Amino acid sequence: MITAKTRHEKVRIRGHIRRSVFSATLSAVLFVSAFFSVPSNFSAPGGIRPAYAQLCAECCACVEASSWNTRWLVIFPLHIMLRNHISGLFEEQKKFVVDEFYMGHVVPAMQDMTRELESNGQMFTVDLAKMMDADNFVEATQAKAEMRADIHMEFQPSDELCKIGTLTRDLAAAESKARYATLMLAESFTKRQGYEAGSVSADGPDADVKARHQQRQTTFCNPHFNNGRNQDVEGCTETDPKYRGADVNFTQTIWSPLTIPIETLTSGETTIEQEAVEAFINHLVPVLPGQVPDGDSTAGKEREMDQQSLSAKFSVATSVLAHLAGMKASGTGNGAEFLRAVYAAMGIPDGNTEQLGENPSYYAIMEVLTSALPKDPSLYLNLGGSPENATRMMVAMQAIMLMLSRDMYKTDLQISAVLAVLLATELDSLQRRFVENTSGA
Repeated sequence: MITAKTRHEKVRIRGHIRRSVFSATLSAVLFVSAFFSVPSNFSAPGGIRPAYAQLCAECCACVEASSWNTRWLVIFPLHIMLRNHISGLFEEQKKFVVDEFYMGHVVPAMQDMTRELESNGQMFTVDLAKMMDADNFVEATQAKAEMRADIHMEFQPSDELCKIGTLTRDLAAAESKARYATLMLAESFTKRQGYEAGSVSADGPDADVKARHQQRQTTFCNPHFNNGRNQDVEGCTETDPKYRGADVNFTQTIWSPLTIPIETLTSGETTIEQEAVEAFINHLVPVLPGQVPDGDSTAGKEREMDQQSLSAKFSVATSVLAHLAGMKASGTGNGAEFLRAVYAAMGIPDGNTEQLGENPSYYAIMEVLTSALPKDPSLYLNLGGSPENATRMMVAMQAIMLMLSRDMYKTDLQISAVLAVLLATELDSLQRRFVENTSGA
């Protein structure tokens, strides 16, 4: 916006410029006229060519400068004055142009422009930095999100892997209980065969038979056996229908259940299922007649050693059944609901899940891991989540297969022991014949 002060300043500057130009032009004309007004017959020292200069026209009747003194005394001083005047005008013009106009107006304007350009440059730099920072922030956020997604995919286990970990939660404790249950059943047989004090056979074979018969009538008697004549047996009709005939039914007592509630190790109580297992083993292996040591008699010692030999062979046979029943001994119950959920997810009725028992055994857990779980389609559908989880699942399945291989190895050892007993039994008759022939000879 142009104000009155600005217009006045512009007018003053233009007038000053006009006066300066006019004075400079006039001074130049006077200088040239005076310097060249020298007569033709003037001989200047030093070979300077004379010159004439007329200050006026001929009609003006001006007096011609005809002497050197005139020019020296008049023109040269005038020339010096003119030069000083022109120099003063130039100094004044310089002062005006440089000091007032340039330094007073141009420089401040340029400084203002510089400040504006600097400010605009800084603003542009700040905006550019913000834009670059925002771009870097977006890229960094995207990279972090991608890395987080990759980490979740690579390091977060799948639901199926967590399911396997949950199902194996009670595996170690159940295996430990199964081992001790096997030892307990085998020890029970050893005590019975040895007529140990406190056992049912402590008073001899007759007492063993009497105790087994009493147990059959009060616990496992089936009224429908013997063409219904068992109904006349005292107490036979009062037995629990669930356990009738369990002492002679291998499928019902040992083979079919996934868990046999053997709680002697934890609660100290003997369940009916445990009594059925022990009764079944006792029916298979009778108690041998007791042999009283007969001093140094060779015949007595031989009879005693024969009895020990039979007891050792019987123990190998009973150990197989004890091992099978021990593997099905009750576990701690940790994670039992998840084992039942596997069957429920496959659409198996709840009645079938009762075979798992209240506290699933080691055998039941391995049955779910190696038989039921691989039949679940979701196990294979969830493997497409990430290669890492597929690798983890493969490692988990290899671990399960390793445990299963160990169980198969133990079974092979038992089979080897049974085969060894069978071979020894077959060779026993040959041994006796060889001994008799040797003695006769």
